[in-house]
Amino acid sequence: MTVAQAEKIGAHLSDSQGQNTPSVELNGVVTLVDPLFGYLIIQDQTGGIRVNLPLSPDETVLGHKILVRGRLSNDGQSGSIANATIQDLGVGQLPDPTKISGLAQTDGNVDGRLVTLRGIVTAARIDGLGRLSISLCPILPSGS
Repeated sequence: MTVAQAEKIGAHLSDSQGQNTPSVELNGVVTLVDPLFGYLIIQDQTGGIRVNLPLSPDETVLGHKILVRGRLSNDGQSGSIANATIQDLGVGQLPDPTKISGLAQTDGNVDGRLVTLRGIVTAARIDGLGRLSISLCPILPSGS
């Protein structure tokens, strides 16, 4: 099963299914680690998915290929993997980031994906949990 297939199935699950959700086993490269909230994001060539872990993930797995085992879930926004265990398979190759340019709007098709943005920083703030938010003004091509 690919990451995109798992995310799509998980996105359509309901809370009432509880522990009756499908078990999955996926490979992917870790593109984000959030030890504070106990999850990471993995991505393969098809997409990205949130992986919720029972213990805080080790930040050293960032950029590593991992094997994930867990249950598909809906985290309220998209599909995810719940109660996951991971096996570190060593340093992986990060996927090429999706480029978002100009005033492009996304419809969630880049959720869980590594992206590249280009613009002028107009504001930046760090919230109480240490997360950085940046506002960008896009750089438009000459003559626009």
